[in-house]
Amino acid sequence: MKITSLITLLFLFISKIYSQDSIYYMGQPINIIDSKHLKQGVWKLFDKDGLLVECNFVNDQIQGEIVISKNGNMLMKILNSNNEEQKFIVNYNSNTIQGKFIKQENTSAFVNDKGDEYDYSIRDWIYQHSSVKPLYYGGEDKLRTDIMDNINPEIKNTAKGAVVVQFEVDEDGFIQNCVLLKKSSQEINDEVLKAIQSLPRWQPSFSCGNFIKMRYTMPINFDS
Repeated sequence: MKITSLITLLFLFISKIYSQDSIYYMGQPINIIDSKHLKQGVWKLFDKDGLLVECNFVNDQIQGEIVISKNGNMLMKILNSNNEEQKFIVNYNSNTIQGKFIKQENTSAFVNDKGDEYDYSIRDWIYQHSSVKPLYYGGEDKLRTDIMDNINPEIKNTAKGAVVVQFEVDEDGFIQNCVLLKKSSQEINDEVLKAIQSLPRWQPSFSCGNFIKMRYTMPINFDS
């Protein structure tokens, strides 16, 4: 039974990778992944506070600038986006600030053209306005509805209690490494994992000029 469940989950995951080419959101097709698993075309990332990250891909390489705006106002441009050191131009408190992101282990440093790190208030502002979290298209209510819709009704209608699931949304928006932090019966555990793996592609996370992998944790409550 466990082997069969694992094979089913693997099949769903592989099918998902090669069947989702673009996302239709906010009235347009965006965030294309081609059959070779490469980013193509216009990519747009949104957050609930009105932040928007826009760029254009050709064969997984960003072409031109990454533009970050909020509610229609341009906040930041990130240049030479495919390099280890990415230059940026920021509109901060009516001032124009230029500098670069320098990649470090698990983080980035924000320095000016002389190589000096900006003070905390500027660093924090840049970080907050250059970071977008994973997004399920349609929001959290639709996420929970879609998960429940993919659970066997006979199991769902008799299940009690809650499970807690954790997974990673990778740099392309696909779900990886799904685990249960809080478990229930084996059949409920299997159904929840199957439902999570069958979800469509998400919006990936973005931080300091890079698409990044990020963990997502959520409870799933079966009580009425």
